[in-house]
Amino acid sequence: MVQYEWNEETCRRYADKMEKVVKHDHRPWARRIVERLDGLPSGARVMDVATGPGFLLVELARLLPDAVLYAQDEAEPMLALARERAAGLGVELETVHGPAERIGLDDGVVDVVTCKQLLHECRDVDDVVREIHRVLAPDSRATPSARRCCRPTSRRSSTSGRAPTTCSSVERAYLALALFH
Repeated sequence: MVQYEWNEETCRRYADKMEKVVKHDHRPWARRIVERLDGLPSGARVMDVATGPGFLLVELARLLPDAVLYAQDEAEPMLALARERAAGLGVELETVHGPAERIGLDDGVVDVVTCKQLLHECRDVDDVVREIHRVLAPDSRATPSARRCCRPTSRRSSTSGRAPTTCSSVERAYLALALFH
């Protein structure tokens, strides 16, 4: 992944600025995802990869009040903000700290995975998608395809030697991967 300095101050500043777009971005995406998940059982386990301050996950919680929620992020200060935001709205969630390429959950423990803000930053989308599939319950499927949305750039990472992926500004703004059982 592209490395950023996600310290407490940077995370708070990001969350404060992004809060304004929740009703225009995260809320409509949550509605679209839930529509695609028609028939999701009560108590479904939902994880948002690279959740940041938890905007999408909290919006999903409003629409799926019986869901068990997991917020995953590599930046602990982002997870602290997600916990704070969720608690302020009466939403319970479990946080999972670590990189998206190594999610700290057992195989097959979640029913739904969303990943809205990460895939355009990955050096290797396949590594992240493989890890997402690992934590999904059996017989899961993906929609839409991350491969259609992201393409490699010509620049190379100094650490891995791989080309990171990138998306156009429109793709970046609306990329959401919803994987479900």
